[in-house]
Amino acid sequence: MYTTSNSNSPYNSYTCFGIDTANSKWFNKPNGFGAQTIFFDNDTTWQTSNNIIGSTVFNCVEIQIDKKNSVWERDDNNIVYSLINGIGGSWQKYTAASTGVQAMDEVYDIAVDDLSNKWFGGYYGLVKYNDTTFVVMDTTNSNLPFEPVYRTAVDKDNNIWIEGDSNFAKFDGANWQIYSKPFPSSLILQHRLAIDSSNFLWVVRSPSSDGIYKFDGSIWTNYITSNSTIPTNNLRVLAIDKNGYVWIGYTGGIANFDGIIWTSYGSGEGYPSTGNALAMHVDRYNNKWI
Repeated sequence: MYTTSNSNSPYNSYTCFGIDTANSKWFNKPNGFGAQTIFFDNDTTWQTSNNIIGSTVFNCVEIQIDKKNSVWERDDNNIVYSLINGIGGSWQKYTAASTGVQAMDEVYDIAVDDLSNKWFGGYYGLVKYNDTTFVVMDTTNSNLPFEPVYRTAVDKDNNIWIEGDSNFAKFDGANWQIYSKPFPSSLILQHRLAIDSSNFLWVVRSPSSDGIYKFDGSIWTNYITSNSTIPTNNLRVLAIDKNGYVWIGYTGGIANFDGIIWTSYGSGEGYPSTGNALAMHVDRYNNKWI
């Protein structure tokens, strides 16, 4: 556990983070007054970034890092920022005014594919950005099946998955395939998506009390306490590790699923926190970071 008392971590709490290709961690503090992003260089040195451009208050809700190690952040106003040239670089802000793309004014989620393209889901549809050109897909200029697009994810075949009010959809670069959702459309902006090595989609609806959902391409399975050994139905975060285990976080603990059994880790197993897990990632060595 990294705290201000046992490490050089500048804060004791972080709302969001990501891991780059060098296995270094990027964090943002909660209620980011000063708009500072923290860089943990390969688990060794803590550094603080320059302030977000033109911002004195920046509440980070998402960090994604592309294959070039550029850092992409979204704030609670659904505006996207990037830090291109490492911890000492300068921030860029992406809005309709700065890009000429209206859809960049209301971004709800960011995904990065294997070619380092950024996919921005938002109120106006889906935007693909290759660091040079923005391509906007909406229901009038493309076969995008719905808008708004609330959630985005990329599977192992580089297909793009999106979530809307009533459906999920998968895009293979040419065609869309639509899938109905088995749960209500509420709380979409709090959903967590992850895709495992079998291209199964996993969904946690946070905050809610309906466990976790798995979609294998045809059948939805809902894991709850009454039909499995999952420790709670009230889940907050989700990640898939290098062995294909599904990891979940909840108040006071974490758990993993090996495809058959859920194994829990709480204070009795040495888990150090009784608070809410706000984010979870897996690094290149299969370490879990919460």
